[in-house]
Amino acid sequence: MRRTKREIMAGVESTSSKIVDHNTVGYRRINGDRVIRLHLTDIMTFKANGDIVLNSGGWQTVTTKERMNKYLPFGWNLTQSKNVWCLGKGCWNDPERKEYVYQDGITILSTGGVKGAGENRKELDKRLKQIKKYVDGYMKQLLTRKLPQPGNGDCWYCLFKDKDGRTWGDLGNKSSHIIEHFKDKYYVPSLLMNAIKEIPISDAASSSVGYWLKYHDQECKWFEDIGKEQVRKSLTRYLKRRLGMAA
Repeated sequence: MRRTKREIMAGVESTSSKIVDHNTVGYRRINGDRVIRLHLTDIMTFKANGDIVLNSGGWQTVTTKERMNKYLPFGWNLTQSKNVWCLGKGCWNDPERKEYVYQDGITILSTGGVKGAGENRKELDKRLKQIKKYVDGYMKQLLTRKLPQPGNGDCWYCLFKDKDGRTWGDLGNKSSHIIEHFKDKYYVPSLLMNAIKEIPISDAASSSVGYWLKYHDQECKWFEDIGKEQVRKSLTRYLKRRLGMAA
């Protein structure tokens, strides 16, 4: 999706701004901060005191990582391994290279240090296993038509949205209620709806979802494998984003 500069900067106050890349604007705030904005997210803020704040806005995509790498200071870079971003200083094969697990808000200090790094790799690998186990359970309930249709009995943080379409969960702590669903094996129907809206699936897969949720009784044997694969990917990517992982 291509956005104009006017669309990207709608509602943003600045003293100057210009297109610096595809869907990307560089602008300066009134307080002197210099900002790189991708689509509608300020992904990098170069503060007047010399600190640099990184923020994917929950969209740890290839494009976001490429833009950040383009504007990071010399020697700093973002890499990805097993769905986890790491902010590092030095060459990847340098034995003295320092790496920090990325999370939104991580800051390169003017002194050369880093604050706001994420959990260690062991904890993130644990999260990946939790996501897979939850999605496996979710798909089992869905494919056997045991999952109810979305309704008022769903988790409110997944069900209710503000006027801009953001869920209550996204307006607060994106991860806390998701982790509770993992623990409780609570397969929330509206979570699936949120996932396939954010990470769309094909019409064939949508028809399968309609059958699995009993919106219709027309079996979709020809489409079922397509539906299973696409829904699984959509759910997995949606959950990874909420837990601060590359998706």
